[in-house]
Amino acid sequence: MKQHVSAVFMALGIGFGAGGAGAQVIPQYNEIKQCQNMQLTPADRVAACDKELAALPESTRDYGEVRGIGMFYRSDAKSNTPDLDGAIKDADEARKLVPEERHIMAAQCWARAVANKELKTAKQNCDDSLALNPDDPSVMDSAGMVALRQGRWEDAAKMYAKAYSYDHSMVGSLYGAALAAYAQGKTESGDTILKTVQEKKPQVIDDFTGWGLTVDGMKAKAKAVPAKPASKPASKPAAPKPN
Repeated sequence: MKQHVSAVFMALGIGFGAGGAGAQVIPQYNEIKQCQNMQLTPADRVAACDKELAALPESTRDYGEVRGIGMFYRSDAKSNTPDLDGAIKDADEARKLVPEERHIMAAQCWARAVANKELKTAKQNCDDSLALNPDDPSVMDSAGMVALRQGRWEDAAKMYAKAYSYDHSMVGSLYGAALAAYAQGKTESGDTILKTVQEKKPQVIDDFTGWGLTVDGMKAKAKAVPAKPASKPASKPAAPKPN
């Protein structure tokens, strides 16, 4: 097994021993307790957020922050439902209320990445979040998807590989790296990484398929890249005419 993992890391182009800082914990608020309940289904979380945000009195201490965090959680829930436009809107509104919260910046990035919309803005959102904590693998993962959507295959591969090197439980990042490898025509590397994904957590493949990102699609993109024309031999200078 150790040799197989080593092969995966070689395919990813990264080394061992990487590790990131622990994720900063977002405060829990009684006023939006169920909205922040990650044990609920996405649809139930959206409903809970709707109810608690509607009932939130403006006299609440730190009203803007509480409301912003609630909208952040609702955005996260909506990103797992068909309402992806709603996820983007909530994340943007949350950012207005809590402008310096890096998790909200990351939510803006993720919502746009999943929706495959406003990718230039999504990249900036991820960049903003990573500027505050460059060691967050979940944001690296989001940045990887944005790069994949934009056709920046090498950047996608690097971001996904870095995310996985920080947190080996993020098998989705591993699969993203495989897709980036296929898009670059690196079939052998893609196959090596894909084998580990299938062993560890094959259901992430279905997640990516739902987002319109597949192995066949990435292989097709690699084939679509036109071959570079062969360089022409340098022409010989014309012989001087006799006098």
